[in-house]
Amino acid sequence: MDWRDRYTLLMSSLPAHGRWGSRHQTPLSRLKLERRLRLLSPQDADLLARIESSLQWRELPINTDNRQLVGRQQQLLDALRDEAIRPAAETSALLTLIQRRLDVRTLVAALWRREYQQADSPSPGGDWTVSRYRQIIERNWHEPTFRLEVAQPWLSQALQFIRLHQPWELEQMLLQYNWAWMGRSHLLGDNSLIAVVVYVLKWDMLNRRIGYDADNAVVRFKNWVTVDITAVVQDDDSNPARDAGNTFAKTSAAAKREL
Repeated sequence: MDWRDRYTLLMSSLPAHGRWGSRHQTPLSRLKLERRLRLLSPQDADLLARIESSLQWRELPINTDNRQLVGRQQQLLDALRDEAIRPAAETSALLTLIQRRLDVRTLVAALWRREYQQADSPSPGGDWTVSRYRQIIERNWHEPTFRLEVAQPWLSQALQFIRLHQPWELEQMLLQYNWAWMGRSHLLGDNSLIAVVVYVLKWDMLNRRIGYDADNAVVRFKNWVTVDITAVVQDDDSNPARDAGNTFAKTSAAAKREL
């Protein structure tokens, strides 16, 4: 079967996610999703797994340090750039998708770190993140939104939620923001790997939203602001309390269990 026919068959078999907030359960179980993903070629299945492991780290060993995480992300980005078997437009779309998720995560974690944990900026040139905004953040550490409010207009609202100790509102805003732009990411139509990646990542976001509890956000926030944080960027960008705690260091045992 031609690979584009595989994508057509796969995407046509996946029920739509619907509008953000319109569902109280995922459109299909993870088990059923995994069965349908068997239509992917071995190379694409491996790439999808690497993307998920780089953006969703809950299954990584708890003692994985930040240097290993950043190295893992960089290896994925380098592999995509060096890949010759995929159309250039698709590779570019995949890179943009991954980099944007890592950018959002880094920016939110940097805000949390500056507001609650560390007044000084990360060491210039350090390996604390692979974000495209690393140098801008380092140079403009003491600016409220790192002088990125034009490029990233959501930062001002995120900073307000952080300062007001409103983790529930922050998480919901970030989930909705990521959902919206990811819905515009598969510009190549439904017959490409990017459409499959977007579907799987949106499934994970929907699954988190459905299982999310506002009271738990407050507990995570209170736990996070009491721990010592010294390293960067780990779990999902829609959970800033967990993000910041695992972005700039390993937190307490309780915080680690959140992964």
